[in-house]
Amino acid sequence: MTKTISRLLMVITIFIALSATSCKKDKFDEPAGNTKDPNLDTISIARLKAFYRSGSPITITDDVTIAGIVIGDDQSGNIYKSIVIDDGNQGIAISIDVSSGLYTDFPVGRKIYVKCKGLALGTYGGTPQLGGYVDGTSVGRIAQALIPKYFVKGPTGNDVTPLIQHITFAQLNATYLSRLVQFDNVEFDAASADMPYADVDASIPDVGDRYIKECSGFVQVDVRSSAFANFAFIKTPKGKGNIVGIYSEYNGDPQLTIRDTSDVNLRGIKCDGTNPDDTISGDYISISTLRSKYTITSGVQVLGTAYKIRGIVISDKENVNENSKNLIIQDGTAGIIVRFANNHTFSVGDDITIAFAATDSLKLFSGALQVGGLTPLNFAKKIGTGTILPQVVTISELNANFYNYESELIKILNVNLTENPGGSNTTGTYGYSRLYANDITGNIQLFTASTALFKTSLYPTGTITSIVAYAVPFVNSFTGNLTREIKIRNTADVTP
Repeated sequence: MTKTISRLLMVITIFIALSATSCKKDKFDEPAGNTKDPNLDTISIARLKAFYRSGSPITITDDVTIAGIVIGDDQSGNIYKSIVIDDGNQGIAISIDVSSGLYTDFPVGRKIYVKCKGLALGTYGGTPQLGGYVDGTSVGRIAQALIPKYFVKGPTGNDVTPLIQHITFAQLNATYLSRLVQFDNVEFDAASADMPYADVDASIPDVGDRYIKECSGFVQVDVRSSAFANFAFIKTPKGKGNIVGIYSEYNGDPQLTIRDTSDVNLRGIKCDGTNPDDTISGDYISISTLRSKYTITSGVQVLGTAYKIRGIVISDKENVNENSKNLIIQDGTAGIIVRFANNHTFSVGDDITIAFAATDSLKLFSGALQVGGLTPLNFAKKIGTGTILPQVVTISELNANFYNYESELIKILNVNLTENPGGSNTTGTYGYSRLYANDITGNIQLFTASTALFKTSLYPTGTITSIVAYAVPFVNSFTGNLTREIKIRNTADVTP
């Protein structure tokens, strides 16, 4: 009862705080690029935790610094007024008195240093926590004004995947607290499956306690989600698979906090052998019809209804000029980017069907429309092979009707490649940051990702017979400026 009351008070407090700040700027300025690692002298998080024995929190008097990679931030709203860091051996939650927007300064993947002298160390429900001061038997939050005093930013973009601990329920112990853990062969129990992640429909919205179980055993772990998470209303999946989250304990009860629903990959055959795919009985629709379901100008739009599509893969995972979780599929009406939860296995020319659950969604990512939330092995199936013939267009036609060609194969004839729009032909590599395709009607940027295997290959000089590519818009998140771009799959798309 005490735990329930404390949760209710927490939700009410959050609601009041959010209401009071709704008219204020709630985000920090975006960090400007990557930051050089200052390489400060540090101690391990484990050694810091050893300063605290038990009982009331302590104030750290030693001049010590810890460092770690941010593995949990507040971007989705499921982590509130805190971040979680991991140094490769242990993790710790850090309580900061900022209601939202911490992720702009401390996003997942950023290395940070925390100067601990003067901070407080204790526990919340048994989970170690670092905060700003000792507040009786609790750890108070670090004031926003003191962030520059205690925090030093390191480089962003660190891969947190190697920090995920692959364990079973039986292996859980205190060393995994505030660390990313992954459980395999689990599913939500009967009372938790196909339920909103949080109790958003209650008279007073409350956190959701949804329980996962392993196929072999009766132990359960609470997947606990905030009513203010941006995925709170989405229903939990019915299938079996793996789930990633930040592990904690509350008075001895194991809990898991997901960062967002991409941490949840539970769409496989269930523990009892039944297929959750059977619940997706939507009709087949064309890709153009699917695209038309996006009726807003920004943000995420949940489909709300189950659908299926069929088309030919036109993107090339082998040459890595596209994100390994993305593929582009096209039928006779349109094309679209499909965003999977994991790296997909499909190749150019695969004829595939994809089933979308009602909880899957459409959104604009950097200006390009994509549909996502899928696990490829369960909901996307190869049924054969096929060919998409590119549409022959001039660059002026492409620029004038760019969104009509988005995520579709096009062919441009009699092209020159230059390192500035309309400039003279030069010898260089595909990986040059501002490469342009020019024909007699205009020019357009040819983008090559830094991951592409052909980025160091020289592009041909002189007039090129043709280029086959797909059209992808790019909107700069800082300036809002649109860049019309084309991307080739591999160098075979360029015919000298």
